[in-house]
Amino acid sequence: MITSRTAILGLGAMGTVLASVMLRAERPVTVWNRTQHRATPLVDQGADAADTAVAAIGTADMTVVCVSDNSVVEDLLTGADLAGRTIVNLTNGTPFESRALADLVMGHDGVYVDGAILATPELVGTPSARILLCGLAPLDHEARERLSPLGEIQWVGSDAGSASLLDAALLSSMYGIFAGGLQAYALARTHMPPRQFAPLLHGWMAAMLPYVPSFGERVEDGQFQEDVTSSLGMQIPAIDAIRATARDAGVRDLLGPMGEVMRGAQAAGHGTQDISVLVEHLATGTQGPASSPEQLGLLLVERYNAQDLDGLVDLYEPDAVLELPDGTPAVGHTAIRSTYQTLMEASVTFEADFTATTYHHGDVALVNTRTRDNVTSELARRQPTGGWRWVVDRPQSF
Repeated sequence: MITSRTAILGLGAMGTVLASVMLRAERPVTVWNRTQHRATPLVDQGADAADTAVAAIGTADMTVVCVSDNSVVEDLLTGADLAGRTIVNLTNGTPFESRALADLVMGHDGVYVDGAILATPELVGTPSARILLCGLAPLDHEARERLSPLGEIQWVGSDAGSASLLDAALLSSMYGIFAGGLQAYALARTHMPPRQFAPLLHGWMAAMLPYVPSFGERVEDGQFQEDVTSSLGMQIPAIDAIRATARDAGVRDLLGPMGEVMRGAQAAGHGTQDISVLVEHLATGTQGPASSPEQLGLLLVERYNAQDLDGLVDLYEPDAVLELPDGTPAVGHTAIRSTYQTLMEASVTFEADFTATTYHHGDVALVNTRTRDNVTSELARRQPTGGWRWVVDRPQSF
C-alpha cells in the first residue's frame, strides 16, 4: 500500500482528473488551486486541501504540477522548500522551459522530472493513457508505482526537455490530421453534407495510417529510393491541384507550406524518392541550435554529410573555437566554415558511431564524445533563446 503523500498543484480539467484518479487508487493526496472552491469535490473524495502552493509542497515528498504554462510553475515553486523533494511537472511547454525549471529545482537541491500526458482528461487512468517522463535521474520504483494509476509510465531519457519535445512532435501530427480533415470538410460540404462525407473521410484516413510506420523505417535507415510506388515528384501535381481547387472554391489553403517544402526537396534532387525524404530535407535545410548538448554531435554529422554548411556552422557560437588536427584554432564562423568546406571538398565523411557523456553546470555543459578510435571534448552553452551551441570544439583528429 502506498502511504507517501503526493501534492497536486493546479485543478483545471486535467489536474482535477489526476487528483481524482490518485484518490481512487487510495494514494494520499494534498491539492491546491488558485480558486479554492475547485478543491471541494476532491476534499469530499478524501484529499487534503492546502491554502497555498508552498504549503501544499511542504506536505509531500512528491509534487505533481499541472497548470496553464511554465511561467506559472516557476511562480508556484518560488519560496518553497524544494530540498529533497521531487517535482513532477506535467505542464505543457517547450524543452527550453523544462530545462530552465530543472536548473531551478536542482539549484535548490530538489529532484526535477518533466513529463507529458498523452491522453485527454477522460482517458487518464485508463489503459489508453501514457505519460512520458524524463529527468537527470529516473524515478525510483516507489515513485513510479505511486504515479502508475494515471497511465502507463514511459521514461524517455535524462534530458529534461525530452518529454516536451516528444509531446510537441506527437501534437504536430495531431494538428496535421486536424488541418487536413478540416480542409477536407471545407471543400466537400458544398457538394456533400458533412455527416455523409464523414465515413468517406474516416475510411480514407484509416487507409493512410499504415504508411506511418514505414516512413519511420525509411527515415531511420536513410533509405528513400527503394520500392518507391509514388515518388515525391509524382505527388507535387496532386498538391498543386488541391491548392488550386481550394482557391477556386474560396477555401483557405492549409497545405501551402507543405507544397513549398515538397518543391524545395524536388529542387534539391529528391524528386524520384519516397515522400518520407521530406524529413531529411527539413532537418538538413533548417539552421538552429541543438535541443541538448548531446544532440550537437548528431546534428554535426547529419548536416556535414548533407553538405549543409550554413546549418553546420550555426551549431557554433559566433566566436567559437574549433581546434584543428595540427593544434591551431579556427576562431569564428568564417574560419570554421572554411575548415569544414575543405574537408567536404576532400570527400571526408563523418559517421554517427559514437557515445557522448555530458556534465552539466547551469547553462554550460562539457561533452566527452568517444568513437571507435578517438575521444573529443566539447564545451557547449545554452543559448538565451533556447537550444545549445558549441563554444569550444576540440576533436583530437578528423
